Amino acid sequence: MCRVSRLVPLLVLLGNFLTPGFSYAGGGPKNVLLIVNDNSPASQSIGQYYKAKRGIPDRNICHIQCSTDEWVSKSECENNIVIPIRSFITNTGVHDRIDYIVLTKGIPLKASYNDASWYGPASVTSVLTCVGVPSIVSFYPNPYGPTAYPAAPVQYFTHQSVFSLKSYYAVTRLDAYTVDQVYRMIDDSVSAQAQNGLFLMDGKYVYVSDPISADGLANGRIRQANHDLLAAGYATYYNDTTFDSMITEFASGWQGVMGYFSWGSNESSYSLALYTSNLFAKGSIADGFVSSSGRSFAYPPSYGQSLISDLIPQGMSGGTGYASEPDVRYATYPNVLFSRYVQGYNMAESFLAATPRLYWKSVTVGDPLMAPYATPPSVTITSPDPSRPAHGTIAASANATDASGIKNVEFYIDDQLIESCDAPPYQTDLDTYMYTEGLHTIQVIAYENSDVRTQGMASVQIDVRNIPLEVTTISELGSVPAGRLVRLTSKIVIAGTDAFVDGVYVVEPDRSAGIRILDMTSVETGARISVEGELDVVDGQRVLRAATVVPEPEPLLLAAGVTYAGDETPAALTPLAMPNKSIANRGSNAGTEYSGLRSGLPNCALLVKTWGRVVRTGDMAFYISDGSMVFKFATIRDIKVSLKNLASQVNTPPVGSFVEVTGVSCYELDGTLRVPTIRPRSESDIAIIPL
Repeated sequence: MCRVSRLVPLLVLLGNFLTPGFSYAGGGPKNVLLIVNDNSPASQSIGQYYKAKRGIPDRNICHIQCSTDEWVSKSECENNIVIPIRSFITNTGVHDRIDYIVLTKGIPLKASYNDASWYGPASVTSVLTCVGVPSIVSFYPNPYGPTAYPAAPVQYFTHQSVFSLKSYYAVTRLDAYTVDQVYRMIDDSVSAQAQNGLFLMDGKYVYVSDPISADGLANGRIRQANHDLLAAGYATYYNDTTFDSMITEFASGWQGVMGYFSWGSNESSYSLALYTSNLFAKGSIADGFVSSSGRSFAYPPSYGQSLISDLIPQGMSGGTGYASEPDVRYATYPNVLFSRYVQGYNMAESFLAATPRLYWKSVTVGDPLMAPYATPPSVTITSPDPSRPAHGTIAASANATDASGIKNVEFYIDDQLIESCDAPPYQTDLDTYMYTEGLHTIQVIAYENSDVRTQGMASVQIDVRNIPLEVTTISELGSVPAGRLVRLTSKIVIAGTDAFVDGVYVVEPDRSAGIRILDMTSVETGARISVEGELDVVDGQRVLRAATVVPEPEPLLLAAGVTYAGDETPAALTPLAMPNKSIANRGSNAGTEYSGLRSGLPNCALLVKTWGRVVRTGDMAFYISDGSMVFKFATIRDIKVSLKNLASQVNTPPVGSFVEVTGVSCYELDGTLRVPTIRPRSESDIAIIPL
């Protein structure tokens, strides 16, 4: 069943983007609000790069003007960051779709929300998780986090989820020492795939007599993460036996790291060289129990405690640090983080689910949509055909499959939802008259029926053409794409519905070109008409599927042989005499078997006359030869006279007789072979010539 969401379309194209089949977990590009600081060239360039790489819709981009300093006052943060973003979400019609907010380098990192209980500046990233709830003005328990009460369900994140009575957001920032490093993080996120990488869960020694201290419990969560990853079949540096016996060393020198958690500079065996000796894989994430690991992303760094930013040049794709002391009780829970990530949740969901407190100190860097372990549904768009111009009402349909089943399938045009289907067939009708002439993007998103709610998507561009193309001559149609609406003016019918029941033929008055027209009724041979319809290809020949036909009263020829005023018979009704080898001419028959046929006139769909001896008969046809097609290695030595689909019965002349045939020059397909054919219109078009 499909639920229609008929929105009034914008009369401009909202962004021509074709989205590849990326792997998205609970959210996709339509759910991301991208924030750009117009005062920062770095923010602008990163915003443009991320928009292009992820296909972020234009309507999801919020421009602000704020300080470019990393550390700003609470007033600067509230007035120039929080309030403008809140206003954008509320007033621009994106509230229902935004789940993720992405900041860019050049937007402040931390702000002085200081009082006796804050112990240093807050993270702008964390403050914005509560931007939808103006009443929250201080640290707040995360209803999606590991210490939520009641416990949050293990499911995809959305600001509208049942576990949240208020609108929260998952917030990350695209930041590193350099803009190029941010570009690399984005590239790696887009191309990230699940691999047999290593997870380094590097605990530190904590006295056995103090296992329930804050540090002891935190270390236990690293140990639990290591245990859970091993149990799920992932490679870790420690096994369950060696975790405690090797805990005093600093894990270093590894390659292909997919997950990393340590105590960083709080570990007695730490050194910067060891910390930066591990090399990360695409799609990797990292975090640690270090009080100020996210205090700066400026280069060169000012050292004290270790920085999460030092892992980005080593290949880390995403991670979390802290703007100032968070209290280890409110730092990331590694056991929750990695459990979610390897289940297929995206990076933002995984870090948010592992974060106990919002409006606090966490700084998550990277693309929130990164989800290398997600398993997206397979989606293919079966219609419309993007190679054909679109007009009128068209069908949009798709196939979607997933091992978990399909929850629902959404259809969008130009980023506007038009229909949602929760059961097959996944299809909708689209009235293209509601859209402007030109290119528009149809996108189909399918959601798997699981707690992760992974997305699969496909998109095509259609070229809406509802205004007919005025074509001066029929020969111009050779360069017009199939599916285009065209209008032909003042053409002569050489074979009407009084001749054939499967279409009529019109030509230029000067006999320079002709074309078959389908779906016409009551158009007589000899009439002069204007016709509008869709150009198509049937059996390899261009045809026009008529939508409207307008007879032209002056001059008017009512039937073959009836003349115009002044007794001038139109040249188009006088057949062109030609030998067999010129029928259906070689221009449409480029194969080697037609090499003996001359190029001749472009005589397909023209009224012609030819002759020859009847050499054989077939199903509703007979074949004649005048000898012009008989040569060595010739595949075709005669032409076909088709008697199919005539409005009146025509008798077959006997084999051996010599005939003169008038009719429409064309060809018919015999398998893949194009057989030169002439179609007589009535009995009078076949004359037996006595010899």
